[in-house]
Amino acid sequence: MSRRKPYAAGYFLRVQQINDGRGPFRSGFTERWLSPDNPHTFPAGYDEFGWEPYQRIPSGWYSGHAFENMDQLYSCFTAKELVTLKKYGFHIVSIGADLVLGRSENQVLFARRKPLAEDVSMIPTGELELFRAAQ
Repeated sequence: MSRRKPYAAGYFLRVQQINDGRGPFRSGFTERWLSPDNPHTFPAGYDEFGWEPYQRIPSGWYSGHAFENMDQLYSCFTAKELVTLKKYGFHIVSIGADLVLGRSENQVLFARRKPLAEDVSMIPTGELELFRAAQ
């Protein structure tokens, strides 16, 4: 089996809670914010990358899914969903990655030495425009 060489690390965009670094896709929670009129079908990371990249996450590191730009992020979340997520304490953040294990047209699978809640920067999302778009 050949091991793929990881991509260069960098900074990415992610939707997460600031206090714990968790993303919004979780069992029992997703249906609280996912809009039935979201035209996008977003594949789960395991479906898109397979299991192999997850097995290469170094022991003791933290991993997650992120986006390379706002267009990619907005292709996954509607404005209405982002407004709802904000009410639950989620924000768009810029997060540094030490290792990129998978990259697709939809998302990036990354790993880093620091917990996901550390050293992230909130990205202003133009709240007024989001609220207008959500109505």
